[in-house]
Amino acid sequence: MRIKKKYVLLESLVIDLTNEFNENEKRILKLIHKKYKGEPYSSNVWEVAAWLIEDFNLSYEDAFSLAKTYYWENNRLFKEHEPLRKNWPIPEILFAKLGDFITSVVKKYSDVIYGNIVVKFDGDSGFIDEREVRIWPGYKAISFYLPFQYFRIISGRYDYRYIDMDERDGRLIRVDINFSQLDNDGNVIEKDIWRTEDYEKNLVNLNEYLVDVVYRVGNGEKDYIPLMSFKVPYPKTVTLDIINKDFNSIIEDVIQKVKNTTFKLPSGVEPIVVSAGSQLD
Repeated sequence: MRIKKKYVLLESLVIDLTNEFNENEKRILKLIHKKYKGEPYSSNVWEVAAWLIEDFNLSYEDAFSLAKTYYWENNRLFKEHEPLRKNWPIPEILFAKLGDFITSVVKKYSDVIYGNIVVKFDGDSGFIDEREVRIWPGYKAISFYLPFQYFRIISGRYDYRYIDMDERDGRLIRVDINFSQLDNDGNVIEKDIWRTEDYEKNLVNLNEYLVDVVYRVGNGEKDYIPLMSFKVPYPKTVTLDIINKDFNSIIEDVIQKVKNTTFKLPSGVEPIVVSAGSQLD
């Protein structure tokens, strides 16, 4: 018995796997095969049956059955077994269904709201910047949008200023959690891999994948900035519950990183400083 391919069942000869014959009958068929060197048509059913009756003390019906079986089915019995069941590598399943898995995780949050967290900007002071975190599915990614929620600063009874739309948009935070496959050298595989054969060629890291988290501050086409990057082991088996647990753990790690990060304001956006006795509305 040997392994020919990585993702198919163990292969052997048909005679080894069939349950039509008991172990003694299999042994006798293999002796016939050895005696006639795999040339069944050089044998004579009557002579083979007589040999089995005399040397193995078989009944006539058993002897003739095995002799006839070998004569007609030799090629099938001693052919390498071709399994019907094929297995898919877990990395292939995970990334083939990644969009569905991400959607399944995101839709569990009511109205696409993850919750509220406090964020920090370099230079801001005198107030707590608490934001609503909106969560969205993306292409091989989970995205967070954290919009600024304050509208004006009140300094006194009649003294206030509005924080206009441009200033609010300049404080928008977007975070993307990107999922990527790796090769065995730790490099990101840019192209989609759709065939099991490519996994069999040892082109893909079968143990872990990459989570790469980037962010941008401000609205419009801003450059993404690295936030964190880490490798995640593939699950031993794939169910929605297991995937949801893994992805939720990833989300929690990213949220914690966002909480602990002091972001820099984009060029042209000034810090907000709320003096004592003032408030945000």
